Amino acid sequence: MSQHKSKEQDMVLPPLPVRAPLDRYFLPPVLYNRCYRDRIIAKGKAVPLVIGLERENGLLSRFETIVDPSGDPETLRYVERIIKFLLWSRGGWKLHFGGPKVIADHLRKIYSLRGIRKFDCQMMTTAYGRKFEIFHCTANEVPQAKESHLEAGGNLKGCRIGFDLGAVFKRIQKDWRVPLLVMNDGDITALAGSLSIRQNGVLGVAMGSSEAAGFINKNGNILGWLNELAFAPVDYNPKATVDEWSGDAGVGAMYFSQQAINKLLPAAKIKLPVKLGLPERLIELQNLMIKGDERAVKIYETIGVYLGYTIPHYAEFYDYAHMLILGRVTTGLGGDIVLAEAKKVLLQEFPEIARLVTMHVPDEKMRRLGQAVAAASLPTLKN
Repeated sequence: MSQHKSKEQDMVLPPLPVRAPLDRYFLPPVLYNRCYRDRIIAKGKAVPLVIGLERENGLLSRFETIVDPSGDPETLRYVERIIKFLLWSRGGWKLHFGGPKVIADHLRKIYSLRGIRKFDCQMMTTAYGRKFEIFHCTANEVPQAKESHLEAGGNLKGCRIGFDLGAVFKRIQKDWRVPLLVMNDGDITALAGSLSIRQNGVLGVAMGSSEAAGFINKNGNILGWLNELAFAPVDYNPKATVDEWSGDAGVGAMYFSQQAINKLLPAAKIKLPVKLGLPERLIELQNLMIKGDERAVKIYETIGVYLGYTIPHYAEFYDYAHMLILGRVTTGLGGDIVLAEAKKVLLQEFPEIARLVTMHVPDEKMRRLGQAVAAASLPTLKN
């Protein structure tokens, strides 16, 4: 079995114990990151790096790690991918970079309106209404974390309505004069799962037309993070499929959604009419699964391996004990294969994560509860 080596860097990773059947060059970030940190520690070159992402109302999330201060290619790739993940998991308009200046200067070039991460800068500017910027400082100068801690629902007394209707909510609040809370739909999914299993520390991932996510921390709070994991990196292979929206390779939407199915069809040697959309292609794949087509099985096995290596990667950014897996991609026989392969990866290579994280799929109780009821339970009613 060959070792992993990217032409963009010289670091060699050990071969994957569990291979993705249809994606031999899949490079899990969790392995790259661990090897990088082990290498610089062994060479005595590790220095602290503290990242603070500031968003609305002065809220700020911190992330701490170590880097090689020389700013070599491996370091630049390690830091850039972490920044990318933090932007789409936490969100923010200002990045406090508490580390070597040579790395901060590199980030300013690529995370700019003229850099290769132009899309990310534009989206953060749009989301928070302020120009995205990177502020260099020392690790000790990065501000302390200040998170929103909204109690995650569970308020079911009184007359309540919960629904998903986009951006007309301000008018409703004005006209109806009722308590109103607006929340990311991914967080509502996680909340519904949390209420269903009666546990906190839930990361919900929905594999639909794209990848949606939500998070309830172990104290049962919603932190107000962005949680748009569709654009967060899950594959460090520089030749991975590029997402058409962000122009970036290896992001979540191409691994945990109907887009992942479409990406893997050619590798599985399954040909479908060009005119078919993503939902129809998924239906065709599910029909092949019912017929016992081994090509279809390989697609779901590949997604399962993706998931198995991504769960510990997510654990570096989210402190969770339960993962809720749902969405059309996980329905039917294929969903069982995805979960089985993910568990196999965890048990073989990440037994510590396998002990700490329990995977769940929606049951009848979850379906009855639904996102609407979970959303309706958010506001507290005063007498």
